[in-house]
Amino acid sequence: MMEVIAYIVVGLVIGLVIGWLIFKLQSGSKVATAVADKERAYNDLDKDFAGHKAKAEEKEKTMRCTCQRCRRTLIRSGMS
Repeated sequence: MMEVIAYIVVGLVIGLVIGWLIFKLQSGSKVATAVADKERAYNDLDKDFAGHKAKAEEKEKTMRCTCQRCRRTLIRSGMS
C-alpha cells in the first residue's frame, strides 16, 4: 500500500515539474514574441523618422537657397 502512495506522489511531483517547465517555455516564448513585435515597431518608427528628417533637411536647404537668391537680387538692385 505504501508503494502505491509513493508512486502516486512521485508521479504528481514529476507531473508538476513537467507542467512548470512547459509553462516557463510558453511564457518565455510570449515574451520573446512581444519583444520582437516592439523591436519591429521601433524599427518602423526609426525608418519613418529618417524619412521625415531627410524631407525637412531638403526643405531647409531649398529655403536657404531661396533666401540667398532673394538676398543677392536685393543687393544687385541696390535695395539693401
